[in-house]
Order: sequence, then structure tokens, then C-alpha cells
Amino acid sequence: MSSNEIISQAILARMATQNYQVKQLAKDLGTTREATGRRLNQHTIWDSNELDIVGKALGLTDMFGLCDYARALAEMNKNVPLSKTV
Repeated sequence: MSSNEIISQAILARMATQNYQVKQLAKDLGTTREATGRRLNQHTIWDSNELDIVGKALGLTDMFGLCDYARALAEMNKNVPLSKTV
């Protein structure tokens, strides 16, 4: 999994827990909803300024707090086995 994918998944997870909408994130970033969606869907790479804005908007300290959150979430997901359904 790429670092861009890990970060995007962490942002989406954090947004879901805080009921934070893509429209609001786009407004905070100063971009369109479509441009923000491309980043969240890993079609465009995040830059450090955007990650700093997103981290603060989602209640984390900054870009480094967001990256730490993403790393911890990825590590947790790696260690949790998926249940098999029949």
C-alpha cells in the first residue's frame, strides 16, 4: 500500500468519526470538492501544505500528527485479521 493511500484512508476514517464532510474539507483546503475527492481517492498526491491544513482541520496538531495517526491506523489494520464469511 502506498503512503498516499495510507494517508487518504486515514483522512477518510478520521472524517467519518467526526462527521466531517468532503465539502467542508474542500473549503478548508481552498479547492473544489472534485479536487479534494481526487486526493481522497488517490488520483492526486497530497502535498505537505494540504496535509498540514487537513491535520489541523481534523483536530490533530499538524501534518506530522496526521501522519502519525495514519501510521498507527495502518499498523492496527495490518494486525487485525479479516473475518471470513461463508
